[in-house]
Amino acid sequence: MASALTEPLQSRLARALPASVCLHFHHIVSEPFQCPALFSAPPNQQPELTFCESHFLSASILHNQAPLQVFAIEVLIYTTDALTTLFVSKADSTGYLRLLNLPSGTPSPIKTVLSIFLEYLVEAKRRKDARLVLSLFARAQNQYLFPGSVENSDKHVLDDRGLIKWWCRVVNTILDEYAPAKIPHQSQPVASTPLRTEEPAFTAHAYLVVPGCDAHETRAYFPRASPAVPGAAPRWTSGDPLARLGKPIGLPPRCYIPRFPDDPKARFVVDLDNELPDEASRSSALLSNDLQEGRWRSVRSLPQFWELMTFRQECAAGRLVGFLWVLFEPSGLRDEPLKARAEHTDSNGTSSEPEAGPQLPTPQDPQTIGSGTDPLLTNAPPGPSTQALPETLPSPVPSSQPQATSEAVKETSEQEQTSMAPEVQPLLKAKQSTNVPAGAQLLKDAAYKNVLETLERTDYANVDLALRSTKSFLLAVAQESSLQGWEWGYEVVGENTSFAPPLQASNGEVPSVEHDSSGRTTQAVGDKVQTLGAGLVRKKKRPAEDAEGNVEQAAPSSRQANEPRALGLGVVRKKPRVE
Repeated sequence: MASALTEPLQSRLARALPASVCLHFHHIVSEPFQCPALFSAPPNQQPELTFCESHFLSASILHNQAPLQVFAIEVLIYTTDALTTLFVSKADSTGYLRLLNLPSGTPSPIKTVLSIFLEYLVEAKRRKDARLVLSLFARAQNQYLFPGSVENSDKHVLDDRGLIKWWCRVVNTILDEYAPAKIPHQSQPVASTPLRTEEPAFTAHAYLVVPGCDAHETRAYFPRASPAVPGAAPRWTSGDPLARLGKPIGLPPRCYIPRFPDDPKARFVVDLDNELPDEASRSSALLSNDLQEGRWRSVRSLPQFWELMTFRQECAAGRLVGFLWVLFEPSGLRDEPLKARAEHTDSNGTSSEPEAGPQLPTPQDPQTIGSGTDPLLTNAPPGPSTQALPETLPSPVPSSQPQATSEAVKETSEQEQTSMAPEVQPLLKAKQSTNVPAGAQLLKDAAYKNVLETLERTDYANVDLALRSTKSFLLAVAQESSLQGWEWGYEVVGENTSFAPPLQASNGEVPSVEHDSSGRTTQAVGDKVQTLGAGLVRKKKRPAEDAEGNVEQAAPSSRQANEPRALGLGVVRKKPRVE
């Protein structure tokens, strides 16, 4: 069962938002429905029973006594018996947040709300008997959810590198709330974080893949540790966790790659599946063992899959994209012995895979046998793996392609979903959390899609159009949920006073900075005086004094002494003499 929440979403948002911010939130949730499996099933096996529900959170401000949408996010939640997947489908802003006239230096309400909302969903959907992974695909685009918002000159659109770093900082806030995970084959630091008196219930670790960037270049996108603990275990890894999601080792690579809507990975998987024979000819003796087992000819491993992703249209259009994951593991599962992988992870958190041949699991090796409690670890096929799989996706910013991944993805998923074990359905449905968050509106899946289609037909090019579009969106939700009028949702007023915005004079007067007798610095604007802490004032370094109190003067350098400088022979380039 999903974990019980100790704090509602409204109070979390109020506690995190700055005291000067007032936002109106509208949260809609779709009822869980059975959907095609995220992962391809191995040959001659049934696909996993999968349920999906959608969450859409919109934030608005009051402008001329009417709500005006400023940003929104959509998250799809997939639930199977052994894994919960949170996929950030879309996130976008309109650029009208500047109408709040927040003081300069105020923390971004967008980043704060997204971090709190994702953290809330993770806590609501995590289970003690299953892993949970947060996944998103970051690619810079002008607009995703709000049509016409790109025409608003106040909308700030990040470039590709800035967007990847921004999303890394968003999820890093969630990562700091959990204990570090122990990555297999990762060297443990000499000095680590303080020892915990009791074992944490969940651990978390983040992964990032930027096609076209090596491990060293990818680490440049990792957020800085805050606070920096010398020798602490790294929280980020350059790589993916697709082989660490509880599936048996030795499966074809296609069985480890999820197929999300409007996902470039899924489109690549569909293209690669064209190499496989159909069901009628799969049992032919003329086919190789690899084709009979569902293995591609051109891609033999996950590292090779990511290498070829570099040349896909979405990743090779002159801009960088980022696939980002955060893996949350309960204590009972992360201690299970994993099957042996020919993979090594260095101390910097970089996963690499040697060019080794296939390895057969042996009963004598405890690292190659599952615990016997997880069917995904005990039902592994007896055949050897052609090549070891790595252990190491997001977007919110999704791709600008059509809403569906492709017709081929839909047809493939439906074909794999034709047969399903009926005795498993009651077990998985019991694990589905049907608790609707306070203030949210529960809609049927068809009604939820109708609301989003209404949003696609709106226009946010200017304030007047955006006000009408916001009202149209709220009325569409009200009609689908039998509400009276468009005035629904809830208001949140920020309570975070830890951030003190700089004082501003109403008459344009420049604040004056003075020092009192105790050495503290004060900033005065008119009759108001604000005392600045010692950490906010940078002082000049005092000159060193000797034992008698005389100030020691630093020895003048060659430049200060006006000494001539001679350039080396390698610095001066002479023109060749022409005879």
